[in-house]
Amino acid sequence: MSILVIGAHPDDETFWAGGTIASHSKRIPVHVLSLTGFPPRDRELKKAMKLLGTSSSKVLPNDDFTINPKLRVDVIKYIQKTKPKWLLYYRGSTHVTGGRFFGCT
Repeated sequence: MSILVIGAHPDDETFWAGGTIASHSKRIPVHVLSLTGFPPRDRELKKAMKLLGTSSSKVLPNDDFTINPKLRVDVIKYIQKTKPKWLLYYRGSTHVTGGRFFGCT
């Protein structure tokens, strides 16, 4: 049993699910996937996820304003790799990438 948390950018997951990540990572594997990123924030994500106790985290090399077939394939591969029982994402996102990816905009 595990949880996969998906955010548009590194740090989004910490703002809206940091408490959930920290509390559950003590008992079950919690994985974090960011749909977009760039080096400074990628490093920050790694540090934050270490503090929150996640099992893994990954930042996809995707442009901030595009949804492409490769992004969808990469997300599916990460879901298959981590085999989460629960998938958490911020559906109310007004962010272009996250909103479009999850059908919110």
